[in-house]
Amino acid sequence: MNPSLFLHSDIPDPYPVYFQKRKDSPIYWDGELKSWVLYSFRDCKIILFNPAALIPSLPASGLSAEILALRTKLVRLSNPPDHLPTRQNTATLFHRMSCPAVATVLDPLLPRRGRAPELPRGGGRVASFDWVARIAKILPASYILTGFGFSPGDKEFIITRIPLLTKIMQFSIHADEAAAIHHDCLEVCKRIERHLAAPDSAAMLLGLLIQSHDAGRGLLSNALLWLLRDPRNLRNLLDPPPDKSFYQSLVTEVLRFDPPVHHTRRIAGEDIYLDHHIFKKGEPIVVMLASANRDERQFADPDIFDIHRSNNHDHLTFGYGAHSCLAATFSVRLAAETLVHLVHSYKDIRLEEKEIKYEALANVRLPKQLHINCC
Repeated sequence: MNPSLFLHSDIPDPYPVYFQKRKDSPIYWDGELKSWVLYSFRDCKIILFNPAALIPSLPASGLSAEILALRTKLVRLSNPPDHLPTRQNTATLFHRMSCPAVATVLDPLLPRRGRAPELPRGGGRVASFDWVARIAKILPASYILTGFGFSPGDKEFIITRIPLLTKIMQFSIHADEAAAIHHDCLEVCKRIERHLAAPDSAAMLLGLLIQSHDAGRGLLSNALLWLLRDPRNLRNLLDPPPDKSFYQSLVTEVLRFDPPVHHTRRIAGEDIYLDHHIFKKGEPIVVMLASANRDERQFADPDIFDIHRSNNHDHLTFGYGAHSCLAATFSVRLAAETLVHLVHSYKDIRLEEKEIKYEALANVRLPKQLHINCC
């Protein structure tokens, strides 16, 4: 039997693996992982909604006391009774963010055409650039920080340090990284607190930025990938260009069909009974979101990419229940408006990548690079 968890760099297509798991053992005790693993839509949704399925605590991993204290305030890692007030406070902060036009943040990141700006759209050939490195890794955090009015200097400082700071969410941290995490995290928090005068604002905003880093990068990359690689979508890009609803539908189907986040973890806070199985208190649970999104009992022809499917929005990529993603609507809007602006900025957009390679990660499936050519 295929392993429950694997590096996405090693599996060209994980979805046949998920299909076989749903068929053979949709609720599966993995003796090597010492965890329950769930593959069906129904079972994943039940566990995500169950208040007794808690977020597992993370080991200290050599982090300083200050960083450990900060980590306890992140909404993504909180459990009752702290979770609800933490979530409400974070939502309040998030709603304070202004919503600038995506173009104002995206344009400085896009390459220039190399010819006079007054030339019509598509006037000059643009050298190929890596969408992942230049746009997907930068845009979500840059947009959030712009929306909160951070200065260009603070934005650059914070954005360059997010890849390191995401490690505070990991189960293990290399000892030689702990000191760098301590220094950079405290400096980032100092700049946030100087700008946002709200209790625990540093932890709340840092949590949003960390969550946006991989998930936002993955969604922007996969959305562009499926926009360009599906012939039906390419035909839709011919003049006149489609309206925003087309891109919103496309992004929603990407979230179901090829999500950036493939699984999340819970731990049984008490004995949980599910389909004649008992998840004993303290036992870990792996919730396979990407498998649930391809469950043929929930989605007709689930392995077909179809933006017109009536129930695409039922996907579990953003979670479900108390820990559903606070930025779900924001993420769809940002990805959709990014694609709108990209298509309206260039006459022709081509994907150069013939074979997509993925990062050596287990819980998220992230393209390493996507070289595109625009004119």
